[in-house]
Amino acid sequence: MTLAAVTATAVRFGAPVYLVGGAVRDRLRGVDPLDVDVAVEGDGIAFARQLACDHGWRIVVVHEPFGTAEVVGPDGVVDVASTRTEVYGSPGGLPVVTLGASIVADLARRDFTINALARPLLGDGVVLDPFGGVLDIEAGLVRVLHDGSFADDPTRIIRAARYAARLSFAIEPHTTELVRDGLSGLGRLSNDRRESALALALDEVSADRVVDSLLALGAGGELGLDGDGAMVRDADELARSCAPDAVRGRYRAATLGLGAVRPGSLEALVALAVRDPARRRSIERYLVHDRHVRTELDGADVMRELAIPPGPRVGAVLAELLARKVAGELPDRAAELVAVRTMGGLAAP
Repeated sequence: MTLAAVTATAVRFGAPVYLVGGAVRDRLRGVDPLDVDVAVEGDGIAFARQLACDHGWRIVVVHEPFGTAEVVGPDGVVDVASTRTEVYGSPGGLPVVTLGASIVADLARRDFTINALARPLLGDGVVLDPFGGVLDIEAGLVRVLHDGSFADDPTRIIRAARYAARLSFAIEPHTTELVRDGLSGLGRLSNDRRESALALALDEVSADRVVDSLLALGAGGELGLDGDGAMVRDADELARSCAPDAVRGRYRAATLGLGAVRPGSLEALVALAVRDPARRRSIERYLVHDRHVRTELDGADVMRELAIPPGPRVGAVLAELLARKVAGELPDRAAELVAVRTMGGLAAP
């Protein structure tokens, strides 16, 4: 539905529009892509606005300097980009963008052959594959486009591991050599860029394999990984059974010693249970049982029963009440009321 709508707008727009990147790759593999990525040989932002207008969709993000926009429809997101070239002024820095490139020049700026693919939405629909991406898809290989790619953008090292894990592909041998030669570039990245790239990697369904791939490539030290894929799998299993409401990217990062999570949060507790086996059983009990326990009485009930004003003494009584409730000593409201009436000492000045 989404692609048909994009194609309908392309007919009216009057400039070549292409399905690009992962959307082409996944369709060649017989997989429906989650999102649709299109490139326009012309004004991509104007195309995005026309697309939104034609179908009553919303533009949610526009980046004028990059000629990109994100459009949200009922069936997903359409990422629209003007074709462009990029030149990296310094290793690990952000590129200088020039809009108005041909589609082939645009494909040349991409990361891996399996993503440097385009299919015109109009005309014969033959896939443009200037770098042999189709053959690499068939062979199950992640291959970098040129030898300076990881120096230009070291986050591509993390992306190589992501694609290898997600697609169950191998990283091509020469690409593996280039990764290992370029590992020091990870240290030149800003914290924001490194953390953003890692966050995407750790949100992958196959994050455990991403981590093991990064370790095999020798990137663990540069990225500060303090753990392996087995720990990620352990954290995932614990979260499934004890804390399905925990945010997977956050607890995975904490399990690997990355980033900061709020002490006492679900994510911090999942990570602590994996990293500290001696405390695991008590943490699991808390996650499964204790955190869901609530007293039937509240502060107003405590103040009324003990004739005390608002203040820290009310909190002390409630904390003791909750501890006894968690221990299974207070099965109902009546038992809680009896318990509160014996807690005058806690409420005394």
